[in-house]
Amino acid sequence: MGSAVFQQNDGMVAIVAVTQCGLITGEQFIKLSELIKVWDIPALKLTTRQTIIVLCKPEQVNGITENLKEIGLQVGGFGGVVRNIKGCCGSPNLCERYLSDALGVGIEIQEKFFNQTVPKDFKIATAGCVRGCTDPYCADFGVVGSGKEVFDVYIGGRGGSPKPQHGALIAKKIDRADVINLLEHVLTVYRREGQAHERLCRTIARIGLDQFKLAIETKAAVDNNFLLFLGGTKREQ
Repeated sequence: MGSAVFQQNDGMVAIVAVTQCGLITGEQFIKLSELIKVWDIPALKLTTRQTIIVLCKPEQVNGITENLKEIGLQVGGFGGVVRNIKGCCGSPNLCERYLSDALGVGIEIQEKFFNQTVPKDFKIATAGCVRGCTDPYCADFGVVGSGKEVFDVYIGGRGGSPKPQHGALIAKKIDRADVINLLEHVLTVYRREGQAHERLCRTIARIGLDQFKLAIETKAAVDNNFLLFLGGTKREQ
């Protein structure tokens, strides 16, 4: 386990600053621009993991790290921790295709689980619909909106590999609170059963999927037209 501060080939250092699932406020943008001027930073790099890489000189690392904390940006972790969460913009205010508030649940997960210790880096992604813009199917724990504020959950996916694989579906149409409970359970089992430096997909292959499942009542929405067809009363959404 360590801080995401990496030496580059050209002698510069990359500090990985973590956002809230890619959200940056106007005030943070202003302060980032001030930080760039004060430290004479040559460039910032946005990553596919919704982080910001700050390129700087080795002697600037401690000062910039403190400034990033003052701005409200954490320095990332790596090596046996829960990584920052990739959350799509699936929310009622940002995406017309959203089914569930993937951005909100992603931020909640990050606030609760970020940097917790696990056998090997644990990647989480949330998406508001089946398009899966954040690659939830290839995450260790993938959350996909599947109805009005309900989610399907996949575990054991693996991306960034010559042999990528999709995760296994372990829960369908569960609400936000149950997603959090399920993640807590999966992490508990993984810490107990996972071997050192063993990716979750390998732990699942070794001990099976059943131990990671949690009994949760499905909250599938009932189709109003089907109720009318049966002669029932149309339910208010």
